[in-house]
Amino acid sequence: MKKILSFFTTMLTLAFCNAQITDGMHAADFNLYEIDTAAHAVDTTHTINLYSMLNDYKTVFIDISASTCAPCSLIHHAGSFQSIVNNYGPGTAANDSRVLVIEGARTGDSWESITGQLGSRYWDMTEGINYPLIPLRMEPNYTEMSTLFKSNYPYQYFPTLFVVCPNRIIYNLNRYNDNLNMAEEWHDYALSKCPCVTHNNAAYLLPNSLALEPAYFCEYEIDPIITIQNLGTDTLTSATILLTYDNNVDTLVWTGNLPQFDLAEVEFPTISGSSDSDFSMTFTITMANGVANEDTIHNSDSYTVHMLSEGHISTIDADFSDYISGTEPPAGWVTLKKTGDGYFCSYDGLDFFYFWSCRLDSGLTYELAMPVFDFSNTENPMLQFDVAYWQRNDSTNDRLEAFYSLDCGETWISAYNKAGAALSLRENFYEGCWLPDSAGDFRTDSVLLSQAAHQADVIIKFVFTSDHGNNISLDNVKVYDANPVSIKEVKNSELSIYPNPTANLLFIDYNKVIEHIDIYDLNGKLVGKYNNVQHSIDVSYLSSGTYILNFITEEGQIAKKFVKE
Repeated sequence: MKKILSFFTTMLTLAFCNAQITDGMHAADFNLYEIDTAAHAVDTTHTINLYSMLNDYKTVFIDISASTCAPCSLIHHAGSFQSIVNNYGPGTAANDSRVLVIEGARTGDSWESITGQLGSRYWDMTEGINYPLIPLRMEPNYTEMSTLFKSNYPYQYFPTLFVVCPNRIIYNLNRYNDNLNMAEEWHDYALSKCPCVTHNNAAYLLPNSLALEPAYFCEYEIDPIITIQNLGTDTLTSATILLTYDNNVDTLVWTGNLPQFDLAEVEFPTISGSSDSDFSMTFTITMANGVANEDTIHNSDSYTVHMLSEGHISTIDADFSDYISGTEPPAGWVTLKKTGDGYFCSYDGLDFFYFWSCRLDSGLTYELAMPVFDFSNTENPMLQFDVAYWQRNDSTNDRLEAFYSLDCGETWISAYNKAGAALSLRENFYEGCWLPDSAGDFRTDSVLLSQAAHQADVIIKFVFTSDHGNNISLDNVKVYDANPVSIKEVKNSELSIYPNPTANLLFIDYNKVIEHIDIYDLNGKLVGKYNNVQHSIDVSYLSSGTYILNFITEEGQIAKKFVKE
């Protein structure tokens, strides 16, 4: 059921996103030079090296900003990062944190640009700070070192905020509140994420290091590979790792030679079998260098393998009314892949993909799969959903696609693909953050899943692709048989079409209201759509072949086949 929304808050305009660095990744080292505020030039006598700070067991906060970025100015003048330096930086009792601000814009190529002297759109990045300011566009940072930095720390919008733990694991600081002063919260967040690195014999299990493709399995055969890290001060030469799954426990002893903070991949023997429900795998490092692992907080991680379920379904209403956090898919649905964080949201029963605020890199996606369907007795399986989208400008082409799989997610068949103006419900543009606030803001789209007919195990997924544009909202997802078993089973309907075959006009004999008609080819592609239908439609533009007419009427869904001569 569609919900009425009034969801425009100031916090959304300053959301922090970087979609190519995900939480738990291993941060790359870099060497850069900071500005000398006394000399008004880059100080080439002192190198800022990330790993040297991490090796001293300091947590490093990184603010990638621009002197032409208004939200960056607000963050800067609120003093959050300066508060971290004052409370947790050099010379303090804690002395566990360091802060770097990086001018990453093309316009930040001179002392005048980073100090706000080039006009009203610039602000002074040097004002009121005593931590390093690094201009990427000034020599000697530019171009070799800055290119390497941007390759390892990709960003598209400002500000982009990170925290790097002493063990070189990086997290996004996509957190914000109305008073802008986030120093204590950011520091507490870092403490919650960064493991203790003062043990002698400690092995760390890298978060989310197990990749399973595809997410669904039927008869499964998996080769689990995980990544471990040496947290201990002693070189890690062995680690005992337990794999628990389906009431089984496998033990693997890894051997090697890892200095502190180095990584190693550990491959387990193949897991084989079958299951009719999801099952979990848990990896736990119990021993390091022949003694009990001293890291007992970050030594375990669990994963769920999504299996085909016996409980196949035929219809579903995806209004998600009981969906609370917006960070996990609803019951029965599965997130297959997301190349970016922080942009799948749910509010008052509506799900939307928050492309406006985050302005994610072009091509980054979110893939959301529905539960498994059984179409064994289905002649014409149809996917229907309501979509709301308003294009931000003529150069942004956010995309919504639907695919289905007949082989447990190994391969996918394209069923629906709309982007930009074709997806938008309006001919003009909306530069701000837009969300639907009435039923009229939605359009109902449907597509025939022709190759899924008479298939027992069918998975359907939606793929949302950002192009720095506006939000895409999805509601009322349904799957049904557009023509149960055979056309004869719609005999209670008085609708008929003639002549059949036809070369030009197709006449419709029906005394009830027709809302609209969709025409599909036998591959399930939508090839025609008619609104305000009276008594006939022109099909002369179609190529010769067999098609399916899907009538949306006051009587319900009615499907008819016809042949175009």
